[in-house]
Amino acid sequence: MKMKVGDFVKNNYHSTIRYGKIISVAAEKDKPGGFPSWVFFEVCWVNDDTYIQDMKLKHDLSNGRRGNHKRFYRADELTPLSITALEDTILKLKAL
Repeated sequence: MKMKVGDFVKNNYHSTIRYGKIISVAAEKDKPGGFPSWVFFEVCWVNDDTYIQDMKLKHDLSNGRRGNHKRFYRADELTPLSITALEDTILKLKAL
């Protein structure tokens, strides 16, 4: 599935599931055949406190050498997310 601006996605960072929406796409467009050799996505994350705390801890423990927030993500780091399917799953969990 080709991801585009406005699509909802998730990312799994060390068992922390992050949810967001793609806000921009950067791709190389000069390849023969019209296929980009790379594509990066900028994502607006929601309820991302756990990830932010993890990055702060990583930054502090490494004396600032690690733990920087990523701005762009490769396509293989994101999974398309169906809001409808997620809502259905949550409703089923609540009904248990």
